[in-house]
Amino acid sequence: MSHDNEPKHCDKCGQEVEYLDIPHFLRKQQEPIKEVTFSMADEHQSACEIAERLTNGQRREDYGHPLDDFSKAAAMTAPIREAMARGDIHPALGHALCMVQVKIARLLNTPDHRDSVIDGAGYFNTYDMILKKLAE
Repeated sequence: MSHDNEPKHCDKCGQEVEYLDIPHFLRKQQEPIKEVTFSMADEHQSACEIAERLTNGQRREDYGHPLDDFSKAAAMTAPIREAMARGDIHPALGHALCMVQVKIARLLNTPDHRDSVIDGAGYFNTYDMILKKLAE
């Protein structure tokens, strides 16, 4: 029988952990959400220059090359797009599901990227919002 003040250990590696609800290898790697901030220098750059810096910098490190990232997401969203084309699902609901799949595809590359988890939850919330609006 375990007491609250006794140390907890990971079942897989035996490492002492504070929580058992989230794998310790993810919990210890989580960083605060990085918000995109623009410096004063950005005011003098075009949107394309800023996008170039972001897509070849941190985003590239997080998600890999766009060919790989987009190909994975495209494969994962194919059944959703097919269902939309058949008329089995409302296009707005299908789009929300596609966006969730994009986030899942990115999490396959960076499983500890909390921003993608939050975005995915947000897209599920928009799915629910759309369902409610369609039911009105």
